[in-house]
Amino acid sequence: MMPAKAPSIWVVVLNWNGMEHLEYMLPSFLSCDYPDHVHLLFVDACSTDESCEYARQHADGKMEIYVLPDNLGWAGGNNHAIRYAVENGAEYVVLLNNDMRFSPRWLTDSMRVFADHPDAGVVGCRIFNDLGTFEQASQDYSSVTCEEAAYIPGCCMIVPVGIWREVGLINEEYEFYAEEDDFEVRVKKAGHKLYCTNVPIWHFHDGSMRHFPEKKAYLAMRNAILFSRRYDPVFLTLAKVANIFLCTTLKNWRKHTMTNRRYYAKNPWFNLRIFFRALSWNRKDAAQRGYRSVVAPPAL
Repeated sequence: MMPAKAPSIWVVVLNWNGMEHLEYMLPSFLSCDYPDHVHLLFVDACSTDESCEYARQHADGKMEIYVLPDNLGWAGGNNHAIRYAVENGAEYVVLLNNDMRFSPRWLTDSMRVFADHPDAGVVGCRIFNDLGTFEQASQDYSSVTCEEAAYIPGCCMIVPVGIWREVGLINEEYEFYAEEDDFEVRVKKAGHKLYCTNVPIWHFHDGSMRHFPEKKAYLAMRNAILFSRRYDPVFLTLAKVANIFLCTTLKNWRKHTMTNRRYYAKNPWFNLRIFFRALSWNRKDAAQRGYRSVVAPPAL
């Protein structure tokens, strides 16, 4: 009996002006253990720094370089890459950010979840923000385990192509922030589960958007309200709006989460202007398209 053919796995790294991060990310990424059926794809969103050329120089035949026609944002850029990967035979597509460090067996071990859990729709890894804690976790790591999760961070998502076909691609209306939340809600509504492994990965967070604090805060606020309108009870949406308001006016209000920290761009008065812009956008959108404002995601 012939052994089962290993599935084609495409690993997508989306980059825009990420030179400061690629110097540590690519050596870590390219030194990992990848079997022959894994294809590494570096996707550049028309960077204006030296990051794309740096990737070309360090690809060393291990990684394909693909340049997008324009900067399409996180959602649009990844959708473009997913379609390209599927057209070339991908059976799984992995989405990664460009500001990460990896354990050597991060992919091979994480892929085992799909064999053990046929209901898996998205698989992710254990994300660390502190470098020292990540390095210790990597040393201590021995074998993969997993547990069902409510959410998988978009910086590292492993998704079977069949899931993309079933529930659609990433909703590009969000551009940045909340787009993976929207996708994962659709995955769960379709009857699939999210699983997080114990495989350690380090993530810098907001590697590109931290240079644009006003845009980052606006999109984080606007999209959090839009996402909540679509999927949460009204009282919970009101509670989230109140939380955003407090985060914009009180510098230390519940800043233990990355999402809440994104809402505070500069100072309270500056932040309030952004808050009312985001609120106004949602008010107009609800009036034009209805409160839930549900739209069909892009199809694969």
